[in-house]
Amino acid sequence: MYERFTDRARKVMQLANEQVRRFNHEYIDTEHVLLGLVKEGGGVAADVLKNLAVDLRQIRLEVEKRIQSEPDIVTKGILPLSRRTKAVIEHAKLESQGLGNDYVGTEHLLLGLLSDSDGVGGQVLRSFGLEIEDVRKVVVKVVLGPRQQRSKTSLVEKPVPRIFEKPQIEASPLAPLESTPFRATGDFIAVDIGNSRMKIGRFTRGIETGPAAAEQPRSVVRASLPEPTMTIDLLIDNESGDFDVRHLRAWCDDNVGDQTLWVVATVHRAAAQRLAAAIADWARQSQLECPIRHLTHRDLPLAIRVDEPARVGIDRLLAALAANRLRGTGRAAIVVDLGSAITVDLLTAEGAFAGGAILPGIAMSARALAEQTDALPDVGLDRLENPPVALGKSTTAAIEAGLYWGAVGAIRELITKLSAGMKEPPEIFLTGGAAPQVAELLNADRPVRYVPHLVLAGIALVAEAGC
Repeated sequence: MYERFTDRARKVMQLANEQVRRFNHEYIDTEHVLLGLVKEGGGVAADVLKNLAVDLRQIRLEVEKRIQSEPDIVTKGILPLSRRTKAVIEHAKLESQGLGNDYVGTEHLLLGLLSDSDGVGGQVLRSFGLEIEDVRKVVVKVVLGPRQQRSKTSLVEKPVPRIFEKPQIEASPLAPLESTPFRATGDFIAVDIGNSRMKIGRFTRGIETGPAAAEQPRSVVRASLPEPTMTIDLLIDNESGDFDVRHLRAWCDDNVGDQTLWVVATVHRAAAQRLAAAIADWARQSQLECPIRHLTHRDLPLAIRVDEPARVGIDRLLAALAANRLRGTGRAAIVVDLGSAITVDLLTAEGAFAGGAILPGIAMSARALAEQTDALPDVGLDRLENPPVALGKSTTAAIEAGLYWGAVGAIRELITKLSAGMKEPPEIFLTGGAAPQVAELLNADRPVRYVPHLVLAGIALVAEAGC
């Protein structure tokens, strides 16, 4: 998680860890990160705050006034991050990309804290009159200096997503999704709408991966997949389907032209309808035409050997379609997708989707454990990153160990079960947020290949072939 962090940003997280112990808390929340920023005191974030005439000591006092120490708790080692802190860090990475940086510094962490509307860290910063757009401009001024500021103005003014911000337009009533014949002849947009995230990629016909999925050197790439030239990842409110329309509109300004086809695959109907409304609104204001096509299982050149094909998640089928292009001739394959739910699916040696298994994702399991018990906390674990030790010495550590290694063990066992009786072991493809880390764990047992945009590539294959 911290691989792109500067030394000062890493120091901030170390200091945040110390603040958790100071207050006898069990995990690192946004207020601890803000205290870490203040205590570090020498990075770009500190310079930005000073430029805005905000006193670091006053920030510290305000945080300390809002939080309380808990009864003595024995905490050792690196403490877990809350779900909110993880979202702040993800936003900091987006800020880094948006500003054209190849690192995550203290200034990006500061912007990440301001993106969170409900956490103590963001609330304290806003109590001093700070808003993310104003702070971002000062970040550019401090980092780039006056001479380069003008060249970066467009980057500064483009909005980046706040956490679970509601769209600025209302979605139309949930009408049936229409499907019409189509074929992508130029640039097109592929959209994978899951239960908690929306992944969007721009594709140009003819651009494919070179040694795609070659993050695992033991693999041999037999074929290539369409490769997105630009992507965007939006958080979705699972209940309402809301997402940050402003970020989508800014992305469209740079990546979508007249008659650009949108090809959408969704397992979240409300989010799909809100997306269609947002695209229509943006296109109308931009005086453009943007046709939209929603995929169903009937659009896919894939044999589906299950009882009810129409009820299979379209994302599972598209991942299988893309894996079909990568697998060796006559080889079966297993496709693992690490999303809100974890799916482990089988492709036969003939290339048919034969079904598979679905289990709750790690965040879903964590919430269920907290909601269905009286005293167990929600540890905020939402991705299979940074393997914890198996022997938990506290309640939080024990829950994390059970959730993490339970999920990895389930994936490993399902692969074994689905492979049983095969003369030749199946090829294994992993995709999803934490797939690189899980691939490393599973590679000890068998060769595993990580493919970052497997579902988007499946959508692109359908769009290029047409139907």
